[in-house]
Amino acid sequence: MQHMNNRNNTYLTKSEESRLRLLEKNSHEYLEQLQDSALKWSWRGWIPRALGRSKYSLWAWQTRVPLAHRWSLILQQCEELRTFLIQSDSWEKARCMNVLDLGCGFGMYWPILREYGFRKFVGIDLFDMRGRQQYFKAARKYIGKFCSDCETQLIMDDVRNLDKHKLLADKFDIILNIATTSTKLRSTGIPHDILESVGKKHGAENCLIVDVAKAH
Repeated sequence: MQHMNNRNNTYLTKSEESRLRLLEKNSHEYLEQLQDSALKWSWRGWIPRALGRSKYSLWAWQTRVPLAHRWSLILQQCEELRTFLIQSDSWEKARCMNVLDLGCGFGMYWPILREYGFRKFVGIDLFDMRGRQQYFKAARKYIGKFCSDCETQLIMDDVRNLDKHKLLADKFDIILNIATTSTKLRSTGIPHDILESVGKKHGAENCLIVDVAKAH
């Protein structure tokens, strides 16, 4: 039975929404700690404090767009993923599936996918563009906390250089292109030609490509 949220026009089961709200609360608190640590010695951190202003937040979008709402929008835009998740044997299948997350950021959706049974994740992002690798270190801590029982690999590089790395899996069953701004009209993400190339090289047979960012 689907639970309708009239304010956001989203759908999730009551159980899913409850779990996501708890996850969001815990992840938000931990992200605050990581942010303070990552920005401690950066101009983005100390200049606002010196001027008596609110501290700079790289994760303001998390409070503007609730995690449950973002995940619901993703499921609405990727019907194949939703169809898979509601299958009676999806949990057992998910545990053996390999997930590749392009432009993964902090792996924000990995803890959610873990709730559905997934346990194998590889992510790549340009963390060196964000605070001299501080965010790469913070992302590893975030994933380590919420996916401690999973096989994870986090790569700091351009997606175009994915072939240069030895990955946890030869082929991936799910490839994610989910940008932080995927819930907005002006979205960012991996361009279609690159996404298609990655799919051909690293996608397993019947690979599911979750292209929510839909970058041009």
